[in-house]
Amino acid sequence: TTILCILLLSLYLVLAVFWLFRSIVDTVDDRKAKKRNFRALWIQRINAAARQYGISYSQFMGKLAKQNIGLNRKVLADLAMNNPQAFEAIVNSVK
Repeated sequence: TTILCILLLSLYLVLAVFWLFRSIVDTVDDRKAKKRNFRALWIQRINAAARQYGISYSQFMGKLAKQNIGLNRKVLADLAMNNPQAFEAIVNSVK
């Protein structure tokens, strides 16, 4: 019975290490997924706002890059949602 107890304890130890490793991996995966989801949301918001002014997302971002306007997607999405006049000014400046 002592051998059986030792085997069970070693099995539980292996499982505990495995579960700990899986929790770390899942945490990293979830952080990456969160970043991916927010980027997709920002792109959707920018695209919807830019199309109101007659320009697609890809054209808008390409013209921003060409003119060296250094606003990231997070800021652009925030402007599109909360300050449409400022977003319209940016769109008109790159057209």
